[in-house]
Formats: sequence, structure tokens, C-alpha cells
Amino acid sequence: MEFSSSQREAARGKFEKFCKKVICEYYRDLMKSIIRLSQREVSIDNLSEKEMERLLTFDEYESDLFHINARGYDVAIVDEALYVALSKLPEQYRDILLLYWFIKLNDREISELINQPRSTVQNRRTSSFERLQKMLGVNQCGKV
Repeated sequence: MEFSSSQREAARGKFEKFCKKVICEYYRDLMKSIIRLSQREVSIDNLSEKEMERLLTFDEYESDLFHINARGYDVAIVDEALYVALSKLPEQYRDILLLYWFIKLNDREISELINQPRSTVQNRRTSSFERLQKMLGVNQCGKV
């Protein structure tokens, strides 16, 4: 079917009008979303100290970590005070704590690894944890 030049012009005009309408609606929706977002935005200057702390991030570098070997496992510790306190514990007690808290082994697995009864592992873990808390000045509730 062949269209006349006036029909083609009319179709072209309708298509242009449709395209302009789509663009205008898109622009209107975009502006609405920008306004909606700007109403929810808060200047960083207006944030409370607690909210600012949530935004903080700290880089950790390998050179900043303290390493302790526990029965062949390399344990990296970030906190220097914790590292010093752990270093003061006898090796067998320290190893049990490190294997439990950092390597995530349970008492049975630790007892098999160090060839000690599970009850001995549990007692040493508990007593060394209490000694560690005292050295770090932490009470039972975890507060300094």
C-alpha cells in the first residue's frame, strides 16, 4: 500500500509529537525523582557524631597486624593490647584460645589437635579467657 506525501507528513508529525511527549514525560519523572531524593538528602555537616561514625571506614594493612602461630595456624590480630595480653599467656592456653576464637574449632577438635581431653581444653579455655579479660581490664559484661 502506497501512502501519499501528505499522509507520510501526517504520520511523521504524529510520530514526532509522540516522541516529544515521551521525552517530556521522562524528563518530568526524572525531575520528580530528583526532587524526592533531594528532600531525603541530609548535608554531611548536619549529621550527628554517631551518624558520622557509621560512615567511617578504616583501612587494614598487613603491616599493621600482629601475627601469632597457634599449632600451625597463622592468626592475625589487629589490636595491639590484645596481642600483648595473648603473648603473656602460657603457649598451651594461648593456643586453645586462638584455635577456639579465631580458627573457630570446637573443644573436641582442639582436644584432638593437642592430644588433651576435651574437659581439659574446656577448663583451659575458660580460665585463660578470664585471665585475658583481667589483663585487658574487661569486666564480665564486656565493658572496660
